[in-house]
Amino acid sequence: MDVPAVVLAIVLAETAVGGLVFLWFAPTWGAVRHGYEILLGSTLALMAWGASASLRVPLETTVERSPELAGPAQQLETAVFATAVLATASVVALAVRAAGIGRWTGVAATAAGLASFVPFAILRAERLGEGGAGIASGIVELVAGAFLLGAIWDGMVLGH
Repeated sequence: MDVPAVVLAIVLAETAVGGLVFLWFAPTWGAVRHGYEILLGSTLALMAWGASASLRVPLETTVERSPELAGPAQQLETAVFATAVLATASVVALAVRAAGIGRWTGVAATAAGLASFVPFAILRAERLGEGGAGIASGIVELVAGAFLLGAIWDGMVLGH
């Protein structure tokens, strides 16, 4: 799991999840124009779809080489795909002016994205295991990356 596609998937997933956290839980909800939420949600949904697509082949290769990692690989693929689907559904709901449904669907997308960090960290610890990095440190690194990338993306969209 050290190929460029995985690095791309991690960056896209972290940005999508971090941005979803800021979109649905920041005090900007309802305080800015409706188009901002649709624009930000759309870009984050596209990032989640990109992460899902980028993970497919590397996860298949990982499972072929290490069949014992099939469980975490399937959980990761499912969680990232669910994040993409739910994020897209939230944008559609916002576009048709169903803000309450859109927000709760977006919160569900955020939860699925955060849940995807656990199998990401398990696969990293089991497959790479470099420097004695464990699952907990992997989760902390993913959450910190998501916070940073999500804040940057949210700020760039809000500022422009």
